[in-house]
Amino acid sequence: MKKLALSLFVVLTALTNVFAQNFEAECPSGQMLNFKIIDQENHYVEISTNTNIHGHLILPENVTYQNQDYTVKEIGIYAFDECQGITGSLIIPNTITSIKEFAFYYTGIEELTIGESVESINGFAFGSCNNLSKVYFNAINCVAAPAW
Repeated sequence: MKKLALSLFVVLTALTNVFAQNFEAECPSGQMLNFKIIDQENHYVEISTNTNIHGHLILPENVTYQNQDYTVKEIGIYAFDECQGITGSLIIPNTITSIKEFAFYYTGIEELTIGESVESINGFAFGSCNNLSKVYFNAINCVAAPAW
């Protein structure tokens, strides 16, 4: 019985590491961002929760972790929630297909460009962005919940 429990624990731990592996990588604007692997086989990641991000933010299309390149496909729930220090313009790269709930809620962004490949923008992704004055919406087939 102990062997079975130990074996089950080892398998579950391994699966958790495969499916929810988190890491940190530098973005083009110099900040360190948190990422989560969402598809190991296709090498896809999402930008996960970040705090204390300041200045102009350039989101990457790709990141490298353990000598493997990953495509940034999603911006996760609460990814930059309440990061008032993010200022200036924000460009959502063309690799991003989904912007999840509250991703940029209450940030200081002033100008937003949404890439062509964005397919979904979930609730309040850009809610309470009081400085946001210009939005360039280039998405072709996008379903958007109340994002503002």
